[in-house]
Amino acid sequence: MTQWIGSFRDRIPLSEFNNQEEGLIAGLAVFGSTQWRLHDHSGSIVISHPHVVKQLPLQQSVWLALRYHAGEPNIVYIQIRHVKDEQERLWSKRNQLTSRWQIARALRTFFLKQGFMEVETPARVLTPAIEPFLEAIPSADQWLRTSPELHMKRLLAAGFEPIFQLAPAFRDEPRGRTHREEFQMLEWYRVFADLQTIIDDVGGLLAALADYAADPEWFRQDIEVLSVKQLFWQRLKLDLGNRQDKSILTGYCEENQIHHQEDDSWDDLFFRIMLGKLESGLGTERPLILTDYPASQCALAKCAEVQEDKFPTCHRFELYMRGIECANAFYELVDPVEQEKRIHQAQKERTHLQRPIFPTDKSFLAALDSGLPPSAGIALGFDRLVMVLLGQSSIDEVTPF
Repeated sequence: MTQWIGSFRDRIPLSEFNNQEEGLIAGLAVFGSTQWRLHDHSGSIVISHPHVVKQLPLQQSVWLALRYHAGEPNIVYIQIRHVKDEQERLWSKRNQLTSRWQIARALRTFFLKQGFMEVETPARVLTPAIEPFLEAIPSADQWLRTSPELHMKRLLAAGFEPIFQLAPAFRDEPRGRTHREEFQMLEWYRVFADLQTIIDDVGGLLAALADYAADPEWFRQDIEVLSVKQLFWQRLKLDLGNRQDKSILTGYCEENQIHHQEDDSWDDLFFRIMLGKLESGLGTERPLILTDYPASQCALAKCAEVQEDKFPTCHRFELYMRGIECANAFYELVDPVEQEKRIHQAQKERTHLQRPIFPTDKSFLAALDSGLPPSAGIALGFDRLVMVLLGQSSIDEVTPF
């Protein structure tokens, strides 16, 4: 049988083919329980012509090209696939992977229609993070980025806005259902914007992607918005107090058999309760945005003005869907002096924790010093987003490798 047919320029996508009298179709032919189907990038069709079927090796898949003449197909190319474990695994996830890439395309369309500019930033950086608990992966004399945040803010300060990026990020953390060392991060930033604008963006994005979801109407719902203090009171009847009184949280842990240690900080206890009693139930009925995090967890966000007898907070929110934390947003800290203080504090904490000290990103501080207006931004885990949209239980089910 001829193994070379010359040009493929007249190949017809299967979605456009309807037993035309003349034409070439090609793709991967796979035998199911009772019939053969030919698949290409546009869809699939059943192969039913007896003349073709009898030439196909039963129970195997083949690369196949058929040329139709006067409504009759002839095989012009056939290659048996000797399927390895990886090819079988990838093929078994074809629906999820196809949806993943369609979601990425729809996501880009959503932002571009709003006037966003898609940008690029380096993957190898001198300063991979500012937060004390993020672990980066070394790359020669630099690090793989844990987020494109610092470089994107340098672009903001240079006048590029609004901007977004969907690109790989890297963190040295244990692999799990929602964690991988390499993952896809979506970040977007706006100047002259606050967190309410970002909340509106999130709602619009989820609605735009709903058609790809296993249950579209869930993603078209209005987002529930709660403060951290409201959440602890509504779900646990736990009053976080007007100030960070450690004894309140210690007492709750003791009463509810939550493991804790004598030297736990207020934030340690907060996270023990959050992870042990709350997180898995967040955003189950509809997407949830949790706002007004404790001021001690401000990271790169502005802190709210301190008021007497009020719980100290920062302008930060997290998005939860189906019990999974999917995004983290800041009303950005743009004061270079305050930002440098926080960097030095984080370096001290890393020293205390015996972790590598990341150098200060002087170019980032210089960008802030040049002037950056009120801005807001968000980092969203794309793999987790796809996992939740498609109703899968692990990001491994929605990633190819």
